Amino acid sequence: MRNSQPRSPFISALRIAILYLVAASIWIVFSDRVVEWLVVDKSNLTQAQTIKGIFFIVMMSVLLFIERKHADENLQRVTFQRASLANNIPQKLYIKDLGLVYTFCNQQYAVDFNLPPENIVGKTDLDLLPEPDAQKNQQSDRMVIEKGELIEFDDTRLLSNGKKQIIHTIKSPMRDSKGEVTGLLGIFWDVSEQRGAAEAVRASQQKLQLLIERMPIACILHRKDFCFEYFNPAAEKIFGYSNLQITGICPSETIFANDDSTALEEIKNLITSGETNISRLVTCTLADGRTIQCEWNSTPLYDEQGNLSGVVSMVLDVTERLQHEKEMKEISQHLQAIVSATPLAVIAIDREGKIISWNPAAEDIFGWSAKEAIGQIVPFVPESKRNEFYSILRRVIAGEKITNFEATRARKDGSEIAVSLSTAPMINANGETTGVVSVITDITQQKRDHEMIQASQEFITALLENAPVPIYVSDPQNTYIQSNQSWERVLGKPKEEIIGTSVDELLPQSAAALRKQINKRVIEEKKPIEFEENIWLGGQEYYFETVEFPLKDLQERVYAVGSISIDITDRKKAQLALEKLNNELERLVHQRTQELESKNKELETFAYSVSHDLKAPLRGMDGYSRLLVEGYADKLDEDGMHFVRSIRNAANHMNQLIDDLLAFSRLERRSLQLSTVNPNMVVDQQLNLYMDQISSRNIRIHKNIPFDTINTDSESFLQAIRNLIDNAIKFTKNTEHPEITIGGEEKDDRYILWVSDNGEGFDEKYAEKVFEIFQRLHRSEEYPGTGIGLAIVRKAMERLGGRAYAKSTPGKGATFFLEIQKR
Repeated sequence: MRNSQPRSPFISALRIAILYLVAASIWIVFSDRVVEWLVVDKSNLTQAQTIKGIFFIVMMSVLLFIERKHADENLQRVTFQRASLANNIPQKLYIKDLGLVYTFCNQQYAVDFNLPPENIVGKTDLDLLPEPDAQKNQQSDRMVIEKGELIEFDDTRLLSNGKKQIIHTIKSPMRDSKGEVTGLLGIFWDVSEQRGAAEAVRASQQKLQLLIERMPIACILHRKDFCFEYFNPAAEKIFGYSNLQITGICPSETIFANDDSTALEEIKNLITSGETNISRLVTCTLADGRTIQCEWNSTPLYDEQGNLSGVVSMVLDVTERLQHEKEMKEISQHLQAIVSATPLAVIAIDREGKIISWNPAAEDIFGWSAKEAIGQIVPFVPESKRNEFYSILRRVIAGEKITNFEATRARKDGSEIAVSLSTAPMINANGETTGVVSVITDITQQKRDHEMIQASQEFITALLENAPVPIYVSDPQNTYIQSNQSWERVLGKPKEEIIGTSVDELLPQSAAALRKQINKRVIEEKKPIEFEENIWLGGQEYYFETVEFPLKDLQERVYAVGSISIDITDRKKAQLALEKLNNELERLVHQRTQELESKNKELETFAYSVSHDLKAPLRGMDGYSRLLVEGYADKLDEDGMHFVRSIRNAANHMNQLIDDLLAFSRLERRSLQLSTVNPNMVVDQQLNLYMDQISSRNIRIHKNIPFDTINTDSESFLQAIRNLIDNAIKFTKNTEHPEITIGGEEKDDRYILWVSDNGEGFDEKYAEKVFEIFQRLHRSEEYPGTGIGLAIVRKAMERLGGRAYAKSTPGKGATFFLEIQKR
């Protein structure tokens, strides 16, 4: 089989020169000798030399004819292959001479003019396009020819359906073998979807930047020497360094200062050796000197030339995907250069499915080099897609063209990608279909971006429509441009009557004026504003908590205002009712307080009257009985003296009872005065008051109060302690070895003190009864008292927010407890 690759002009010229040189050398060396040998008659030698020259010329002409025929066949084959390739790529292609006259265009270009390619050749843009467009096109053509440089640009067209189409154009000078410009090559294609995807990617990158700023995971950017360049707020919070402090500082001087595992050097070495995802457990040092363990994930960053430009490190197991955009290679002056430079995979396949051509873009997309791929049966088609592939191959060989067919293909590493392919038959000079040419685009990222954008839009739409709160969007002129079902229910109108309608037309005047005012502030300040409003709609009163927020484009311009309202009508009405009820309660409380103050004054007057009026006869009884004992003791017998002493004891008991009742009454009426009290000092002071009885009866006192301060009403506390100590001394008078224990403990929210004795004791079923006023468990002849002391103790504790209680066993003493809340 002959080599299908075209022979270069230099090789052909060299071959002809060598052929001439060899033939001429042989002829020069041997021809004269052969002539001398053949010609016997020397007179005929001149004639023989002439015949020899003619024979040499004929022979060289035959050789030149044969070589020329081979060159023409090769040129025809190459020209046909290149034309076939040009007509089967999806881009529009044309060639012009120095006079800007078309010398070639492919079928895709001719379709725009509804003409066959041969009808375009020989014409100029002025023959085919409107004059402004033709002049604009020729102006850029002349620039390419005059400067001899490639130009590349985007142009926007307005289609008949009103949509904008972005066209990417490349114009390159064509040169001859001497490097002189002989014309220009133009190629262009529709990049609207790619630019739209790029715009979506930029928006996603902005969202990613916002996510990095607010994410709770540390994100750190290193320079290529691994020194810090950026800390996100989470990194600042974790490590204690601000972004300003850390910029330009090396990790070994800060975060990696105490790392003994040489993790930093190991990460650097792995990055230098080409590792793309390094994860290590590292001991990190914080700004305050503390150390923590972090999982450090590092990924290198490369510039467009593939050089290391920095490193991204994520702490706490976060992986960041780095995307690198590939630049299109410069288009050369012939079709093979176009195929080599195009970012699309151009693959030629024979009738059996073997690869016969594999351009650099195919290497980039699928991972196999040309050397590995050529001769193989489509290794980039997964087994599950082989039947689909052969079906397409048969259809195209039969003459069908397939354009923008989406399929799944495989990379060398086994991963699958989504591609868009256009396939056409490859026909040789004899009109035979020898295989197919496929132009393939990797649309994996494009599909992902499209799916992400579509999913986001569907999510936002579903969220808006199904939100249980009213949501709408209005433009800067306060006209509704979007509304959800909840807002439609509030307004009582369908969406068709809301969209395009002004706020003034749908809301009461006051409510519309408020929202317009807030909208203006939101647009000017570019930040959300919360407010509360009251609206009457359809004869019903609504209260809303509303937040209005700006919607911005990529240039941070506010193009609309969103509004979310929460219906707080029930809560607001309940609040108003509660305020009304509170006002009424305050009035009743004030009225009742005045009545109680009046009653207290009456009780105070009554108590004073009782104290004065009752004590006066008692003083008389005590005084006269004392005079009777002192003046008539010798005239009274033993019974008389007993009666007099009984009268005096009864008077003294009655006097003590009145004092205790007055104390109980004052305790109820007196306002509390909170202060810091030392319980140990209070107990010591009260024990000193009873020191004579304690000494005379040999009472053993045990005291253990583990805290020195409590916040309470000192007078109430002192009265309670005094009455408990008095009670313990009283009920141990018949005990052979009396003991009194005073202790305390501190619990979560309260203090507990107790006074315990080993005296008479009582049945614990009466533990509550002993605190009731006038309640006694023993006869007054045995244990004198009024029955009010313990009632005063309980009343004092209740007023302090605490309680008093007792535990006892008959004959084994009793323990009385005071429980005081901490303040």
